[in-house]
This record gives sequence, C-alpha cells and structure tokens, in this order.
Amino acid sequence: MKITVNTIDLKAALMKKSFNPVLENVVVTMEQDSITLSITDFNNFAKTRINADIEEDFHMSIEHAPIQFAFSNTKALLKAAKFSVDYETVLEYDSASNADNVSVTISNGDKKVKQLLLSTNALPQFPVLQEGILNMFEYSNQKLRERFEKINYAVSKEKINPILQGIHFNGIDMVAIDGYRLALNSDEFLSVPIPFTVSCEALKLVNALLGEHLQVTTDGKYVQFIDMENEGTAVTSRLYEGEYINYSKVIPNKYSTEIGVDTKKGIAGLKYLKTFLVPEDKRVAWYKDRIAAQNSEGYFESSFSLTADLPFEIQFNCDYMIQALSQFEGTARIRLVEGTAGIRLEHFTHPIVVTSEQDENNLALVLPMNILKGGKILQKEEV
Repeated sequence: MKITVNTIDLKAALMKKSFNPVLENVVVTMEQDSITLSITDFNNFAKTRINADIEEDFHMSIEHAPIQFAFSNTKALLKAAKFSVDYETVLEYDSASNADNVSVTISNGDKKVKQLLLSTNALPQFPVLQEGILNMFEYSNQKLRERFEKINYAVSKEKINPILQGIHFNGIDMVAIDGYRLALNSDEFLSVPIPFTVSCEALKLVNALLGEHLQVTTDGKYVQFIDMENEGTAVTSRLYEGEYINYSKVIPNKYSTEIGVDTKKGIAGLKYLKTFLVPEDKRVAWYKDRIAAQNSEGYFESSFSLTADLPFEIQFNCDYMIQALSQFEGTARIRLVEGTAGIRLEHFTHPIVVTSEQDENNLALVLPMNILKGGKILQKEEV
C-alpha cells in the first residue's frame, strides 16, 4: 500500500511530537484520505491529522477497519526528515509481510528509510471523554498562550503536592501557586463553570501543536483541546486529582500601604542586585526608595523607582519579585498589609500584593522573608 503525504505537513507533525514522551513510538492511523500521528507520555496524549493520498484499492478495507501501526524508531525518522526536500513523501506499507515482520518504507526523492513496525495492542489508547458529564467551551490559543506565559513562573517545582505543579482554571481565573508566591490572570471572555487543574506540559503542547481556534472539553478526569480548523488534531491530558488551594482566601482585600513602582526601572534595579546574590541567599531589602542586598561579597544598593517611600523595611526573594513585576507593564501597584514586614514571628505574615491599574486582569503575591532570620539591611533602627 502506498500513501503520499505533503513533506512539510509530515515534518511538522513529527517535529511537534518530540516532547520527551515515555514512549518513543509514534502511532500512525490510516484513514481514507488522511493519516493521524499520535504519541503519549501516559498523562498527555497528542495527535495530528494530515491529508494523504491513499491507493484506491485499499479505501474499502480502511473504511471498515482503519490500519494502525507504530514506528519502532521515531528518532531515526526525525533525523531523516531533516534531509527531506521533495514536495511529496511516500510511505509504502508492506501489508503482505509476515504478521511479525511488517515494515514500512518512507521515501523522499532518493532518500529512503525502512523500519519494522510495532503492534499497537500493547500501547495506551487515546482517551475517550465520558458522555453526559462534559464541560465544553471555545477559546483562543493565542490568548491561552499569553496568559500561561504570564503566570507559569509560579507553578510549584515540588512533588509534595502534585496539583500545585499544574495550572488551575476556575471561573475567569488562571492560577499558579508554589507556596511562596501566587500568579493570577483573569479573562472575562472565558468562564469555566467547573474548575480543573491541567499540567504545564499539556498547555505547552496545545500552544505548539494546535491552531488558533480551540474547543476545550473536560469530563472531570481528562481535558481535551481540539483544533477547530482540523478536528483530527488534538491534545488530551489527564487532570490533576484532588482539591486546589482556596487561593481567594490568601489575597488580602484591605491594604495599609500602596506604592507605585515603574516596572521596567524596578526590574533593572533588582537585576543589578541579583548579580551579586548567591544561590543560598536571594534576600533583598526595601526601605523608603532604596533596595539593597548584603552578603560575604559586600553591600550592594540601587534605587527602586517609586511614587512614594516605604516607611518600614521589608525583605523578599529577589527572583520572586522580578517575576511578579514581569507580569505587568508601566506602573505596578505594590500593596502591603500592616504586619507584612514579618518582624515578629508570632504575627501572621501577609503577602506582598502586586497589581496594576492599567492591567486589572493580573495579580501577583510574594511572601516576604522574615527579617529576624537575616537581620535588617537598610533600616538600622531597633523595632
């Protein structure tokens, strides 16, 4: 059987599948006028459908029972694809071979690759969402990408609470939390009625693989993103189980201090201090209009472009504040609650809240560092 496909389409499908899968085997499903390439890491399933010209003699057999097989060495195909320059690529499926020795030959011009094929019986199947309990909506892939890139810095790297390693969708919110900071982005044009938490790997696949218009469906166990311009192209991901943190409870609704910060200049000052920080101590102090760091290498200071002076010293992780400010453009509003400085251990330490009047859809929280542990840097007076 001969199947002819567009070389660019085939290369794009193969390249986009290289997302560190547990299984290196790309599964190919042949239909009457297309082939679908699928791969999985057991939690995320991706498939791409591309148009194909299949010999007429095999249309009838494919219609009743689509042919499915798996490449035994996808890495070799990826290497060969880099040298494929002809417009068309031909796959010759040797269906007459012994059942244990089926092969496929892939030709592009004078270049050929021949591989034995694997049975798909032992490979995981693409999940089918449960009917009757579906939560479905449409969304823009570009908007999803932009929102994800703003908040994914706050996703937890720890495996103690796995659900915090994902992005949480709740109503109009997308949220990431790692226990030390929170990043939130809202969009009134997307309201998710049933909250769910999906892996970052799944969202990266969606951004790379699918087109602009998405149909998103969840059933409580999986979420599926379908390319509405090519419905055979989709990403399905297993959702995280368990209850997500009630993040609304940790966001203060009253503030005792509010100060504007020029994000560009503020980040520049923090990056200057970061140059001198060591991995085990990322502490930076802020008092009045100055930020400073101190360690065995010396004392380092910079301005923090503000609309007002901070009347007391607070300390925070330099990297965390850079990332929080990076969510915003123009002037960010840093809001503080009385007690944020964390001077006394027995007092609850409130988070530093970063917002913006120009961008009300973004919010970031950064927990301050306890001053008793490292001592004051800028404000030398006794408390």
